[in-house]
This record gives sequence, structure tokens and C-alpha cells, in this order.
Amino acid sequence: MPLALAAWRVPMAHAAGPLPQGGAFVRGQGAMTSGTTSLTIDQSSSRGVIDWHSFSIGNGNTVAFNNGSGATLNRVTGGDPSSILGKLTATAAHSQPCE
Repeated sequence: MPLALAAWRVPMAHAAGPLPQGGAFVRGQGAMTSGTTSLTIDQSSSRGVIDWHSFSIGNGNTVAFNNGSGATLNRVTGGDPSSILGKLTATAAHSQPCE
């Protein structure tokens, strides 16, 4: 019995959280760079549309959109709901003060 318990614990301790999957620019241009716990989207056009199969961010993971002063529309085409537990950032050229 102790062997079964130890085997059950190993995958859980080393499981990496999810990152968005299946991303492709369908309008505009850019590049995507992924690591073990991060995904960076560098958009080179002022406007972009990205279709994703899934878009979840696991705890401790980071997704960064570098789109300058442009805009990015993200469409999730898969059937699973998204879960954002990690960090999601984007560049912002303009900011408005809150009143």
C-alpha cells in the first residue's frame, strides 16, 4: 500500500500548470515564444486576431502580450472554459485616470 501512495504523489508534485495552447495569428502579424512557465506574444502589427484552442494560465505561470499601442483580439475556439490563476499582462500606451 505505501508504494501505491508514493506513486500517486510523484505526478502531482511535478505537474506544470497550463498555458494557452494552439495559438495562431489569423489577422495581423507577430511571434509567440513559450517556456516552461511562460508565454510571450510579440505582436508586430497594430491590430491582431489570435485564435486559441484553449486559454488557461496555471498558478505561477505568466502570459505577456507585447502589442505596443495596438489591439489584440483573442478568440478561444475549444470547448473547455478558461481558468486564469497565474499572471496575464499586456502593454498599454495610454492610460486614463480613474475618477
